[in-house]
Amino acid sequence: MTVRRRTLLRALGAAAACCTGTAPLVAQAQARYPTRPVTVVVPFPPGGPTDVAARLMADRLGDRLGQPVVIENRPGGLAMIGTDRVAKATPDGHTLLLTPQSPITIAGHFEPRPPYDAAKDLLPIAAIVTSPVLLLGPPGGPSDLKGLIEKARANPGRVFYGAPGLGNEMHLTWELIRSELKLDVTAVPYQGTNPAVVDLMAGRIDVVVTSPSSVKGQLADGRLRALATLTPQRLAEFPTIPTLAEAGFGNLTMPIAWLGMLAPAAVPQDVVVRLREAIAGFSADPDYRKRITELGFGLPAFRPDAFPAMVTQQRAQWGELIRTQNIQIGSK
Repeated sequence: MTVRRRTLLRALGAAAACCTGTAPLVAQAQARYPTRPVTVVVPFPPGGPTDVAARLMADRLGDRLGQPVVIENRPGGLAMIGTDRVAKATPDGHTLLLTPQSPITIAGHFEPRPPYDAAKDLLPIAAIVTSPVLLLGPPGGPSDLKGLIEKARANPGRVFYGAPGLGNEMHLTWELIRSELKLDVTAVPYQGTNPAVVDLMAGRIDVVVTSPSSVKGQLADGRLRALATLTPQRLAEFPTIPTLAEAGFGNLTMPIAWLGMLAPAAVPQDVVVRLREAIAGFSADPDYRKRITELGFGLPAFRPDAFPAMVTQQRAQWGELIRTQNIQIGSK
């Protein structure tokens, strides 16, 4: 048998192996990802802002990947139960996480610590949306942020902030403002945003930090007063709300709030690339952008591959705040 003939036979055999499924499984998986439906775990109950954004994203991501994308709600444990489910999942890209930043950048700084190490066990893929953050007051309270700050300084300890849960990004955003402005205010913890907003509308507390998606109706009919947005520019949907700089506090730099996709840390790099390309693709769709804006979210102004560095930076920033201010869950 000539060398040329042996080479030809080997080439034909390799081609037949690929067609009959006997080629190495890893190579097949890389070429075909995803090979079955993709599960996206949302660590919150159905119906909330994160769940709504996830379901809006799921069909579009599925179209790009060529497989169904199924939303699995795993609430509980301050979002750590669902997050832990993904951290311990098979790292093949078929189980992903969609979450705000609290179980990723914040939870590890508090006791009891999560059953996962977010920095080691989870790989940030991309921010799906950003979540604008508002400072809200009651209709009968100060008309702007300067008025609220003046009230707080004139009444140490007697201005009450409604914390929609302790140890999350909304709670810590206010703690960052309080520490930067050296305010003596009292945090009142609530089990979520809705009860805090109810007390704010009734005038029982003075300020709440939350996303516009949670309070669109109350803002529209005047039951709440927006004092400032923590975004660099005014929001298109709420053009009359001033930014921090316009309110006279341009020295305050707030971390970006986001909903992000993460995967188990050992997920193959080609899967990461495929997911980022799919996310960038549907994020450019005008209809998707319109729907996201209508829900009160924004689109990230940074590339998907910039997301991991931002997560690392925010983890360090929140950790520094928690240490220097001695913030403890249940302590305020």
